[in-house]
Amino acid sequence: MSNSDLGITFIYPNNCGNSPKTVKLKELYQSLIAGNLDLLIKSVDDEVLWTLIGDSQIKGKQNLIDKVESHSLEQIDSLVLKSIITHGKLGSVSGKFTLKEDTMDVHFSTTFFFSSAGSKSKIIEIDTYIIRGSV
Repeated sequence: MSNSDLGITFIYPNNCGNSPKTVKLKELYQSLIAGNLDLLIKSVDDEVLWTLIGDSQIKGKQNLIDKVESHSLEQIDSLVLKSIITHGKLGSVSGKFTLKEDTMDVHFSTTFFFSSAGSKSKIIEIDTYIIRGSV
């Protein structure tokens, strides 16, 4: 499915309504590219750990928010979520985004670890792999 109401091309899999966590992850990405951090703030644990594999680790909710805010999300031209998979305490999102002033795609795969299998559980850990390239 597609949503361009944001001025950004946002494409996501049709099966995004299968589980509450799947919907939550889709909405999290959708809100981030819209510049709205409210859902991120509500969704992560105070002691969340975000590992950008091969780059850095960010510990704590406020540090995570600061890191996200430091990126120019308004520079995103399109975001394509190729897959969103959730099961129990785990969630995974893969896809790619392009920037307005760069022709190279940025591919990513992110694994989310939740505090429990419940639909209202908080994200306690995030692992993200990022690869820049046109393939």
